[in-house]
This record gives sequence, structure tokens and C-alpha cells, in this order.
Amino acid sequence: MKSSSEQRSTSEHIARIVSFLTISPFQIVVYLIFAHTICYNFTQEIILDTISGIFFLLIPLLPLFYLGRRNRIKNYSIQREDRGILFLILIIGFTGVSIIYYVYPLITGLNTRILFIFAAGYTLLNVVSLIVTNGFKFKVSLHMTGATASITALVIVLGWLWGFLYLFCILIAWARVKLQAHTSQEVIIGAILGILTIFFTYFGFGYYF
Repeated sequence: MKSSSEQRSTSEHIARIVSFLTISPFQIVVYLIFAHTICYNFTQEIILDTISGIFFLLIPLLPLFYLGRRNRIKNYSIQREDRGILFLILIIGFTGVSIIYYVYPLITGLNTRILFIFAAGYTLLNVVSLIVTNGFKFKVSLHMTGATASITALVIVLGWLWGFLYLFCILIAWARVKLQAHTSQEVIIGAILGILTIFFTYFGFGYYF
């Protein structure tokens, strides 16, 4: 029978795995599914996936690698004082890809509206997160904002069938609290911010459940 210390060590190891695997997978799932939904051929899909990959995966990971090398990340959580520059980079990046997806139909004729709204929503989400972090000195859970925002986008665009993905948020919340990377309040506020920001972004552009 495992001792309490061994059980704690095992649960913390699982929590670290969960935290690592849920840094950005939901965003990836969303842009892959959206691209597959709107594209007419594989070439179009690859082009959109490449654009999304650069702005939703590569650019966000660059500052994370930098902070990681400087030992500024603990338990896959960025310190509050380091988040300002991260949010600014993300806001610039998501604004850029929002513009790309806005003008993309004018160039190619392909309707990228759902990707444009998704990118615009992420821009707004990071603006709100920046305000909450710097204005209210509150370290909201980015794991939860990213997960709930992405899942909400899927539910709004493709239907409630995708709502089962919210169950993963329970596991993410447990992992973040278990590692003491966030408090329960920070996790809950992160989830609320992700859901409401994306909901009102899509609602503002005419998308309804």
C-alpha cells in the first residue's frame, strides 16, 4: 500500500502532465476543425492551418520558452509580474491574425469569418486578462481561459454536442490547484473570463446558439 507521501507525489506528477498537455491543445483543435469545416480542398486547409499554427501556437510559445530558460515559470505558471509583456505579445499576434482572416476572403474568396471571430475573441480575451492582471493584481489561470474560450467557440459554431469538452476543464482545474499554481478562485475566474469573452465576441458578430 502506498504511503501518503507516495500518493501525493503520484498525484502531483499527474497534475504536471495534465498542465503540460493542456497549455494550448484546445486552440489547436478549434482552428483545425474550423479550417476543415470551411475549406473545399486540402491545400486550402493546409494554408489556414499554417497561418493559425504560427499565431495560435508558435508566437505564444516563444515568450514561454524565453521565460522558462530564465526559470521564471513554475509548475507551468507564469509569474504575475511577467504576464504584462506576454499579454502584449499575444494581443499583437492575435490582432495580426484577425486582420489576416478579415481580408482573406477578399483575396481568396474563402469565407474565414468563424476564424476571424475566434481570433478577435482571443485578442479581446488577452486585453481583458491584461487588465485583470495589471489593474486588479490578479493572476487568472491562463490554462482555464484558453480551454473554456476554445470550447465555447466550438459550441457556438458547431453546436452543443461539443459541450462534453467542458468536462476536461474539471481535470485542468484540479491540476492547477493541486500544483498550487493557482487558487480555486483564480481557476474559476479564468473559466468565466474565457466563456464570457468568446460568447460576447461571437454574439457581437451575429453568432447565436
